[in-house]
Amino acid sequence: MKHSFLYLSLLLGILCWGTVPTQAKSEKKMTAAEKREQRKKEREARKKGKEEKEDGDKKDKKDEKVDKKAVNNAVKKLKTVCGRIKANGKYYMYVQYTVMTEDGEAMLQKLQEEERNFKMAKLYPILFNGDADIGDEEAEKTLKKNKVKYPMVKKTDKLPEQLPGYTPGSAPKITIVDTTGKVLANGGAEILDSWSTAVGAKATKKEAKPAEDAETEEEPEEE
Repeated sequence: MKHSFLYLSLLLGILCWGTVPTQAKSEKKMTAAEKREQRKKEREARKKGKEEKEDGDKKDKKDEKVDKKAVNNAVKKLKTVCGRIKANGKYYMYVQYTVMTEDGEAMLQKLQEEERNFKMAKLYPILFNGDADIGDEEAEKTLKKNKVKYPMVKKTDKLPEQLPGYTPGSAPKITIVDTTGKVLANGGAEILDSWSTAVGAKATKKEAKPAEDAETEEEPEEE
């Protein structure tokens, strides 16, 4: 009886000893399988993320291509009282002016003086009548009187508010934008003294003194 009990205990021990490694080996195989599955999911996630990024980049490039001509396309729809707005500008200057003040008149004169420099920089001014009591017809006469050749938008045209970078304000007001509508400069008549810096153009050259002024500055004769 005693020998039978010992024999049975030994047999159970052998069986248990063989079962534990087998179970551990099985758990080890399951862990490896899970790792492989995890790596597979990670690869799929990376692949999906890469594809989404590429699709996003393509969309951004497409949108960027359209945005680069946002202002060029918008100005084509503007209705003018006088002058023609060029749609191939590199920069645009929104000029909300008034001739009811000295500052407004001085600003118009300064605009005319800079006409040649504006053309060289492909910066095209667009005028907006800021005088509440002056209609389009009278405003046009005033511009002709001051020999201003820039296009002026009709007061009845609601499209200026849809111009990229345009915000209505108290005249005189000047806003310079690029073709996307990004504001490069915004302020009063003082912008006309620093516009070349805003658009990255070379500083404008000062006009040479007229011959009449040169003659008046002769040195005094010695007695």
